[in-house]
Amino acid sequence: MKTPQTYPCTRCEGKGRLPHYANVLGGVCFKCGGTGRQKTRPAAPSRRWSVNAIRTTDHHDCVVFHVRAKTEREALNKAFAALSRAREQIYDPTTIRVTPWPDSIEKALGFSIEQRVHTGIATTNP
Repeated sequence: MKTPQTYPCTRCEGKGRLPHYANVLGGVCFKCGGTGRQKTRPAAPSRRWSVNAIRTTDHHDCVVFHVRAKTEREALNKAFAALSRAREQIYDPTTIRVTPWPDSIEKALGFSIEQRVHTGIATTNP
């Protein structure tokens, strides 16, 4: 008999335990039952998208919220659906645009995160 194919657990990264939940049943991962393996293939990772729109009150372009989606089209559809469900139309749904999340932060800062690391801005104080 052929054994079914298993994959490393995505929650515990194949360890079977989650140390930050050690107070609950010794930190056993509930997803894999402590085996470190799961039967289903892990889903493709989704990307975080920053949703921008123009505010109807003062006409400023601003970040409204973030969504997780695999493609830009899927992110736009989710953003449009969320803004369309709003009780009050504070943001103009026709002006929605999405950008990959780290790129939107770098654009707002005016320089890349790699530049911050190389210039020492991102270092932490002891």
